[in-house]
Amino acid sequence: MSRDLERYLRTDVGVPAARVEQIYNGVDAVKFRPADDGRAAIEGCPFRDPRYWLVGTVGRMDPVKDPLNLVRAFIQALQLAPAKRERMRLLLIGDGALYSEARAMLGAAGIADLAWLPGERNDVPDILRGLDCFALPSLGEGISNTILEAMATGLPVIATDVGGNSELVHHRITGELVPAADAAALARSIARLADEPVTAIAYGRAGRQRAVASFGLAGMVRRYQSLYDQALERCDPASREPTGDGPMHTESPAGPIKDRAAS
Repeated sequence: MSRDLERYLRTDVGVPAARVEQIYNGVDAVKFRPADDGRAAIEGCPFRDPRYWLVGTVGRMDPVKDPLNLVRAFIQALQLAPAKRERMRLLLIGDGALYSEARAMLGAAGIADLAWLPGERNDVPDILRGLDCFALPSLGEGISNTILEAMATGLPVIATDVGGNSELVHHRITGELVPAADAAALARSIARLADEPVTAIAYGRAGRQRAVASFGLAGMVRRYQSLYDQALERCDPASREPTGDGPMHTESPAGPIKDRAAS
């Protein structure tokens, strides 16, 4: 799914280059789209006042996703500029092994009222339209669907520089990349974008354009279609042995393959 994984397969695993095809995930840029008129209200979220600046993430609250580092970064961002307590808010959407610890950390820091942790939700497109900034603090990623979804929604993205994240987020163009497990660096990026709304909006617009142009679903399907077609063209129908499960079909399979890929 990423050039990073392609390098791993070729260099570390030893798969021949001719046997590796790299195809990015696609994102539904109609389902994931910016709000029609400013930031949308999120159902159940207590931070509806437009004066708030909402940074959030969506995903499993498991160690590899490192949500506790985002909590630490949020705490440090408030320490860098205590005045931000009046407007900056954190949303952690998802459930998992670290959910309770995240809540406890926020409580211990005295800022539980500045964060919203609703658990797992099934309205992710609406939640993304209700954010001002998306953050992904993962320790490892392939190609992150949530980054693609946030970009398609027109959000600036702050992500750790791991896996394929740098292939999606162009630093200081569509968002910012920070080292993994570096709460201070993540805090600085959060605080900076909270203070620079023009920059944040520009990142979001550039990210939306990139998601539509380079990571659309139709393009992904075309690339898989081409891969399947190339593989089928290398097959010799005359050499196929009947399986006994029905008649052999020697006509071009391009139509049926296309139907399945499109679905």
